[in-house]
Amino acid sequence: MYVLLDDQGNVLIEETNLATGDSLERFVKPEKIKAINTYRNKDARVKTFFPWYSFKNSYHLVKKSKWLHSVKSNIVLS
Repeated sequence: MYVLLDDQGNVLIEETNLATGDSLERFVKPEKIKAINTYRNKDARVKTFFPWYSFKNSYHLVKKSKWLHSVKSNIVLS
């Protein structure tokens, strides 16, 4: 599985409002995912893709395990 990163290293997530059922996709910094999940009425999940997806512009597919290792070694998600 792969994750999608933009040029700034932000990852694509799917954010769901549990109260209304609305969901949206957006790029966020990795530490923002945990912040979103602290709300009782919101859920944020990293979008994953298979390698045959192709994206135009400045987006990059990165293996999820490699991205998670990078996140753990570069920032503290507290």
